[in-house]
Amino acid sequence: MIIVAGIHGDEYQPVRILEKNKIPFVLGNPRAYQMKKRFVEQDLNGCFGTKNENYESVRMRELLKKIPKNEMVIDFHTFSATSEPFVVIVDSPPVSPSARRGGRSEAGITLLGLAKTTGIKRVVYMKHNIKKGHALINYRNGISVELGHHDSKMIEKRLIKVLKSITKGKPHKINLYEVYGKIPASPKPKRGEKEKDDYINFKSNGEFIPILAGEKAYNFGGLKAREKRDIIKGRNEKETRKHSVIVDLVFS
Repeated sequence: MIIVAGIHGDEYQPVRILEKNKIPFVLGNPRAYQMKKRFVEQDLNGCFGTKNENYESVRMRELLKKIPKNEMVIDFHTFSATSEPFVVIVDSPPVSPSARRGGRSEAGITLLGLAKTTGIKRVVYMKHNIKKGHALINYRNGISVELGHHDSKMIEKRLIKVLKSITKGKPHKINLYEVYGKIPASPKPKRGEKEKDDYINFKSNGEFIPILAGEKAYNFGGLKAREKRDIIKGRNEKETRKHSVIVDLVFS
């Protein structure tokens, strides 16, 4: 299993925590991290599989060479919104016909099993993929773990707890949310007015459940989601355990 952090250069805490605890990981966007910027020319987590020739596209190809297709990925992130932590899963990457016959065609099902071992209660299935299928976990089997606000003092505790929980491989009860659309951007407040924010993340407003409402990295208001029945069944728990082992040198 490969740990990734710093796909966005301004999400510094997971990088520093992994370095501090001497936990092996892949630094996603070294140049953006040095510059303390989200990205240099393009969002790295939105360019996997594209054919651009900018810095992030070059780095994307380097990462795909560095991360073998048969390895599971834990991709750590933080955010600017006010929200509880959550795990992101997407549709599984394209698989061969034989693998599809073996049960790999159901969207994100194996990865949901892995997400359940993180100990994080909320799991978000990006059915409406805001990265248009160009995120790292669209090209490598794995999950993204959104640990909390960029500056939260809880990030280290959560990150270490997630890794220990995955190592144990025991599934936890979760609330599953399916993203199906975007919240439109709010009009800019007039001079002297405060910015209006009526959404509380993961709390239904009667129409939808907002996720990452108020995220400054977005040019829209956030994500619309609905709560979804847990789709993973017992037969997948054994497969979850098969993928839920981090190398012994991390927590021995």
